[in-house]
Amino acid sequence: MSEPPRDWLEFWVRFVCAFVVFGLVLGIIMLRYLEWLTPVQLGLVWGLSTLLTSLIAACVGDAFWHEAFSHFRWWP
Repeated sequence: MSEPPRDWLEFWVRFVCAFVVFGLVLGIIMLRYLEWLTPVQLGLVWGLSTLLTSLIAACVGDAFWHEAFSHFRWWP
């Protein structure tokens, strides 16, 4: 199922799932490594990056998930 979504329901399901997953992942990464930003800046950066990542994941499909999480795994 690496094809782009065919209907709006599939697009929104992919978008919401990506928003939840990448929202958590990006939030943890940003809180850990971008502590020098103010809370407003941190919120804006998190919101924009999560929104854009979710839109890309919803439009591209499963290929984006495989590519994104291939950077986080340590086994071959």
